Amino acid sequence: MDHFVRALSHDMTANLMLLESSLREVQASCATGGSALGMTQGLAHVEACLQESKRFLDDLVALGQTGAVQMEPVRVELGGVIDEVLFEQQPLFDSQGIQLQIGTTFPTVWCNRNRVKQVLTNLMRNAALHGGDAKAPAIRVEQIDCPERFRAKYGEQAWMRVFDNGPGIPAPMREKIFLPGRRLANAAAEGSGMGLAIVRRVVEHFGGFSGVDEAVTPGTAFLVSFPLADLVPRPDS
Repeated sequence: MDHFVRALSHDMTANLMLLESSLREVQASCATGGSALGMTQGLAHVEACLQESKRFLDDLVALGQTGAVQMEPVRVELGGVIDEVLFEQQPLFDSQGIQLQIGTTFPTVWCNRNRVKQVLTNLMRNAALHGGDAKAPAIRVEQIDCPERFRAKYGEQAWMRVFDNGPGIPAPMREKIFLPGRRLANAAAEGSGMGLAIVRRVVEHFGGFSGVDEAVTPGTAFLVSFPLADLVPRPDS
């Protein structure tokens, strides 16, 4: 219960910050007679943030009633979820001057859609806020093959990598940063230290892996895996 409450608080706060930023942009556009296209895009972003707030409130209601949030798995098109996250987080990426590199194909996985979105949102926000080269920050999101050392346990899963070209994470901290409330001592941005803890809790619930790719240097590459939808037995099979 404590983890769920802290996780919801973390994600709701981040979403409300985006909503506030988008609303200010729309207000400024109205005051200066901005273009119709700019207004339409701004309002679309406000609407997306409001829908995300509603999902968080639904989770909060479920948490109060049952002590848990919805985790029921369904077929999830990762590409569609990534598009939503990119659209909702675009103001953050723009403010940081981040160059985005997004893969062209992504698989269908067997997870809860809202939980997958939490994972990808937190990984991308973490990369934007705490990673990236100071002069030319970049984030790359891609599907990869299962690393050889994980094939025996996770070989038949979908693997994702979220990479940033920042200074990297010291080896002694690569596991500790997944603990609730744990942050790097030199973290430049404020935060609750819950983002990566949420990632690990969700991914492990669905039997996947989460961690730092030690083979990628310089920079930081986070790895996560999810069950492939086509490999999950159907109830009528």
